[in-house]
Amino acid sequence: MPEDPRVAYRLCPRCLRAVPVQSGERYCVNDGTRLLEHCPACGAGITSPYSRYCAGCGQALAAQDGKEGPSPRLQRGET
Repeated sequence: MPEDPRVAYRLCPRCLRAVPVQSGERYCVNDGTRLLEHCPACGAGITSPYSRYCAGCGQALAAQDGKEGPSPRLQRGET
């Protein structure tokens, strides 16, 4: 089933805040973590603001304590 490009979200892997891709946000306003637009394991798009697991491969979208390196954060002067 093809993904509908009009229904796409970015998701914070730390706090699970979701925003529509059309918002233009790239970093979470709650904690500064770079937002996911696709599953890091299989590349499937995030099509629900309630996603906690990838619909394509079942991979958890939330950061697992101690299993990921530091989250990419916006540094002073970056856009």
